[in-house]
Amino acid sequence: APRDSTSCATGGTCKLATGLKDLNIPALSYLRAEPRKTERPMGAKFRNFRREDLTLYWDNGTPEGTYSGIIQALAGTSTLTYEGHSFIFKKKSGEVVTRLTMRKGKAIYVIPPDDSTVKETAFYKKTMDEMKFLEQYYAENGTPWLAYYPRDKPILPIWEASYLGQQHRLESDIGHLSCDPFGSSSSSSSSSSSSSSSSSSSS
Repeated sequence: APRDSTSCATGGTCKLATGLKDLNIPALSYLRAEPRKTERPMGAKFRNFRREDLTLYWDNGTPEGTYSGIIQALAGTSTLTYEGHSFIFKKKSGEVVTRLTMRKGKAIYVIPPDDSTVKETAFYKKTMDEMKFLEQYYAENGTPWLAYYPRDKPILPIWEASYLGQQHRLESDIGHLSCDPFGSSSSSSSSSSSSSSSSSSSS
């Protein structure tokens, strides 16, 4: 909670916490400190900025590799993989364009454009913005960003919070419902004694 939550709740002056560090809460992570295997799983996004389709192969140690699909011109694809694994991108002729190795903390891998005008496209600029955001997020949190970028605004009702750690307490004169009390004449509900719930939200 903030350093003076009572004062904040009553509209007084208080120093608000602006992040988890201010609340002395350690960064949260879904990743194990030590992976079960030496190769940690990860998600990877590929962006092809060349004006030609490329064939994607996972490097399994053989000369031909394992076919993994087509990445279209000026488009992207994604895959689940492991740190240290590599992917090879080839032209239809079989010529190798590039080889990309998965690295810890890096989520987007780019096949550079062969035409300088591609750098002026919205797709290229958006990817550069996303890369910058993902790198900054990982540097600050030590955990990869998993949601879409940019993330859409919430579409479900949400109680806004004035400060980190604020709680909203809601009360209702309707108890547990066993059926719809408004849509059926035979509906019934349990005791109408007041029930309350609390939820916390953070800005």
